[in-house]
Amino acid sequence: MGKGGFYEAHWAIHGKEVQSFWGRQAKEKYQDDHFFVTNAWASRVRSCNVVDNEVVRRVSDHGPVVLDLDVG
Repeated sequence: MGKGGFYEAHWAIHGKEVQSFWGRQAKEKYQDDHFFVTNAWASRVRSCNVVDNEVVRRVSDHGPVVLDLDVG
């Protein structure tokens, strides 16, 4: 569970960050796009991934972060 009442979904699942920003001004490979949910919803997170492919990189300098939640 995260501190401050929030759960960082990607880090919690993968144990690391991945590059989600690749703009020309980026000097480091870092993840600056995240999903946070409340700790109460942490158990509902099924997956969280950064979309990084040729199409995304052609149209944007940020990879979308996709969160799958169990809301049932």
